[in-house]
Amino acid sequence: MDSNLYKRVEEVICRVLAAPESDRERLLTELTASDEELDREVRSLLANLSNTDESHPLSDQRLRAQRQRLDRFIDEPEQASSRHVERIGDYLICGILGEGGMGVVYKALQARPARETALKVIDAIRADDEISKRFKAEAEIQGQLQHPGIVQIYEAGLARIGHTDRPFIAMELVNGDSLRDYADRAGLDTAGKLDLLAKVADAIGYAHSKGVVHRDLKPENILVREDGQPKVLDFGIARVTSDATLAATTMTRDGQLLGTLAFMAPEQFTGDEITPATDVYALGVVAFELIAGKPPVDLGGLSITAAMRLVDQHDSPKLRSVAPDVDRDVETIVSKCLRREPENRYQNASELATDLRSLLADRPITARPPDTMYLTKKYIKRNRIFVGGMVATMVTLTAGIVVASVFAVGQRNARLLADANEREARKQQAALVGSEFQKAADMSASGDVFGAIEVLESIPNWLRGWGWELLAAGLPRWMPGDHEFGGISDVYSGATDDLQGGEQEVASMNATHVLTIAGRKLQQWDPLSGNIETLYPDSSFDAIEYDLSGKPERIAVDLSGDYKSAVGERRLLNTSTRLLGPLPEFLQPNRNTNTIYNAQFHAATWRHPRDNIENDEQDRTVYFWDEAHGTQSFLRPYKIESSYIKHKSEDQNQYVLLTFGFDESGREITEVFIFDSGACEVVATTGILKPTPVLCVVPSRGEVAISSYIVGYDVLPSTMIEILDLNTLEHNRSLGVNGAPVAYLPGHDAFVVETSDKINTLVSAEDGRVLQQYAPDHPKDKRVLRMHGNAPMLDESFLLAAGPRPYRPVLFDTDEPENGLEAGFHSRPSTGDTYHLALSPGGGLLASYHPYANQLCLLDARSGERLWSTTPGSDSHISKARAQVYFTNDATLVASTASLERDKPTMLRLAIATGEAVRPPRKEIVKYFPVLDFKELAPNQMLSSGAAVNPSGDGFILNNRALEGRLIFIDRFLSVTTDNEMSTADGFGISPDGKHIAIASTGAVEIFDLESRELVAKPVIDNNRLLCAAYSPDGKTLAIGTHDGRIMIIETEFYTKLFEFVATPEAQLSEKYKYVYMLAWSKDSKTLYSSHAGGYVLSWGTTRPYEQRQLRARQTAADERVTALLNEHLAAGLSAQEAGDALLGDPSLSPEERAAAEVALVRRWPSAEEE
Repeated sequence: MDSNLYKRVEEVICRVLAAPESDRERLLTELTASDEELDREVRSLLANLSNTDESHPLSDQRLRAQRQRLDRFIDEPEQASSRHVERIGDYLICGILGEGGMGVVYKALQARPARETALKVIDAIRADDEISKRFKAEAEIQGQLQHPGIVQIYEAGLARIGHTDRPFIAMELVNGDSLRDYADRAGLDTAGKLDLLAKVADAIGYAHSKGVVHRDLKPENILVREDGQPKVLDFGIARVTSDATLAATTMTRDGQLLGTLAFMAPEQFTGDEITPATDVYALGVVAFELIAGKPPVDLGGLSITAAMRLVDQHDSPKLRSVAPDVDRDVETIVSKCLRREPENRYQNASELATDLRSLLADRPITARPPDTMYLTKKYIKRNRIFVGGMVATMVTLTAGIVVASVFAVGQRNARLLADANEREARKQQAALVGSEFQKAADMSASGDVFGAIEVLESIPNWLRGWGWELLAAGLPRWMPGDHEFGGISDVYSGATDDLQGGEQEVASMNATHVLTIAGRKLQQWDPLSGNIETLYPDSSFDAIEYDLSGKPERIAVDLSGDYKSAVGERRLLNTSTRLLGPLPEFLQPNRNTNTIYNAQFHAATWRHPRDNIENDEQDRTVYFWDEAHGTQSFLRPYKIESSYIKHKSEDQNQYVLLTFGFDESGREITEVFIFDSGACEVVATTGILKPTPVLCVVPSRGEVAISSYIVGYDVLPSTMIEILDLNTLEHNRSLGVNGAPVAYLPGHDAFVVETSDKINTLVSAEDGRVLQQYAPDHPKDKRVLRMHGNAPMLDESFLLAAGPRPYRPVLFDTDEPENGLEAGFHSRPSTGDTYHLALSPGGGLLASYHPYANQLCLLDARSGERLWSTTPGSDSHISKARAQVYFTNDATLVASTASLERDKPTMLRLAIATGEAVRPPRKEIVKYFPVLDFKELAPNQMLSSGAAVNPSGDGFILNNRALEGRLIFIDRFLSVTTDNEMSTADGFGISPDGKHIAIASTGAVEIFDLESRELVAKPVIDNNRLLCAAYSPDGKTLAIGTHDGRIMIIETEFYTKLFEFVATPEAQLSEKYKYVYMLAWSKDSKTLYSSHAGGYVLSWGTTRPYEQRQLRARQTAADERVTALLNEHLAAGLSAQEAGDALLGDPSLSPEERAAAEVALVRRWPSAEEE
């Protein structure tokens, strides 16, 4: 049968089998009416397919027996055990993991980088064109999918095994169980199984987004690691959706079935179009079997033909008919996956994942009509505490929204439905993301900075407010993106940098930008602006040969290759023009010669081809090329494996080389030597070194730092860093540091050293003193962050590194490394507990009141430095609850106190311009509160943690819990109203728009509408006493202080708690009192100030150390300018008050200068004495 006839026969058979049995004869006659040969072939094949006799050559029994005999014939000579195949290419075979339709999967150990792999090798006899094409397709397709839930491809190529060249794929070795076995062993309940399935659907959804359909999903092709992360493997029959061969490819030409019967969708039997919905069907079968313990349709013992008929003609049973205790929504989701018509299923796996997570979060799912009762039940289930309380009005409002949504559905208006549900969806997203925020905060506090980065990166942009920025500021800045970074290793170069091996190729461009590969695209990242630019977007890249200098003129990059070559052409990227230039053929990667090109020095080394060695000298020859002298060769006393060029002298033709080889017994050895290319001779050597060294050349010192420490290994030899002379390689001194010198910082005269405990440490190049540590609390079970010789960036302000998977580029601040969430400043202006805080109008001054020490302090709000202090009163006992500290609009500091022994308050007024103290006459008071001038104050201004100006600006709101147990409202006529609607308050905060009041009390934060006194959100529950509440001036963040020393961060669209952190200084945590008494925000909403027991005042900001240094430089310049202006005013004869007023009223001052002016004036105040 020729190929054209074969295709026509296949098409007719597929169409006939897809038709009802009663119509097949008529359809067959119509399709073959004009072609007798076609009719004869089709009828013959149909007769064979319909024959279920076990003796038939196509019966399952006969096929299985023939296959077993063939397998024994193929496998016994070479593959019966791992003893018969000891090595495949660069891989040492350790055992057999399994055997599949195309060959054997070995457990193997790769030499460099050292790692365990799964090595899939095609059988010699099975390696016909069809199988080879599928093998090639698997490598190409799976290699393009970079997702945590998909097994990663390391390398693909050809290896000589016996007398044949066999295609192989090296991939990530997953230590885990199949999906079914993991669920059983872990004892997962239905919710746990659904969560696991959602992760699998995420991975398949990612493949669908890249246009790939798996086509053979089943529990055996999904492994689950110990940490619960599933890994999808075996893309052996996957196809891209744009591939025209997707349709009618259920069988190969020789009749081999593509797929596994029980998990195949109807369209895979009928030859209809294969789409992502095909994988959804398989996931539905997987879900059914995982939950019910048995597949929806039992195809055991059936022939292929009988199985095809059963799947084609019968719908799957309902899940609850097998597992009656399962929730109806679970059944609905599974049923939608298993619908016979692809258009009625989820259209891709991402839609399935979304519904699974909606189900787990008790949100409505899309797989059923959202009737009123259904949506209402879902809402109540999610909010049973809220609904069961005193806010029935909210349920009524929700029911109205639900009715509107149902009406929209009834009118088939998807947009109206989306609009009606948008707020609800955002609310649920905020609730779900809250746990992620807390996870990031906990990781940051524990020192797991990279874990925190990955969690923060997953949070949607609309929730990245102040809380997100606060957590991010405590972490090294990172390159954003949801893919894995770095290229696939150049398998021909012998390069050690490999994405899946745990080392990322990331380069510094001109020490200002970062060059990396993300999703096989060459990307340039500006870490200061955050901009990412894709270079050569139409090309695909596999590798970057990172440069050592950080300011290279050229960087070598590898274009993606085809299946056979595994890696494409190497080009030179000009870092100034960003143009790609060619490299000659002899400098291209070559596996046989281990050609290693150094773009920085424009030189290369290689060895003699392994398949062309005729004598011992060739085996020991190093070939060297540079532009000045061309190709040269010289001998070493050992078998050469590879050589790396580490340095070139500026005024001579001398190069420092690190060479790897093997001695006569086959043990790996290393040598560092200086090669003079002008004389073509080795002029200095360290001799043979064991084990492999790490070296860092320091031209400015004329030295080489060397250590036999092996970077990144779990078991590290104890070796010290030795300093050698760069010209002679003779020993100078030992640094006394156990570790590997990976980079040198000239400006600091220091090495970045990866120490024996896997911490990157900055040490003095002279004596080894530890200067700084980077991520010292990074979990030891995770891959260590990697720094290279090009680590220093932006004038050594940063160190470039690659973190653990997904190998994201990060920048650590060199001098002030970000090792987790920390306070901006940590001040202790008094030993007495700090209660009230107030920020000056210009933001330069922070007033703190310490009632038990009877002390009022003024701090520089920028640094926490105490500028001035006084005692505002001499009462034997100051009532802290009725004290107020605040600044007026005209820059006067006011401190008022009330005594239980007196019936009038004590008030102190201090003018910022001069520091002059005034005690006004004691005025009439209401509830121990002094009567104030409203014109001096701003609406919503907090006067203490329990006193504020009301939103209209003509009255006050007080917390007088001790006397009344409720909030007190005082109007401008001094009329007092006690509120009986809102809860008892310890402290409260008013939203900037004046609409809401957040009340902090024991056990909860409650949010009320100030006008209606109705609860507007579900209370935020906490088991501790909550003392204070403060809205950011932009109204987007609510901060709560607690009695046990925490600060809670709440978003204000839905009042969802995002996270909390321990704010009280560590020294105070062991004391009886550790509370956060009051919170105050800067006017730009960037900094939160907190007062604490023990006399502490702390700041929490979103500015990173690098920007902080720049800000301090601007503040210093601002200090100098305002001091000069003030001196000019005084020299002109103005009084101190006039000069101060002129300075504060100067319209030319920037915000930074206005803050500096307030500080400058206080520095001129006379020393304070008790007033």
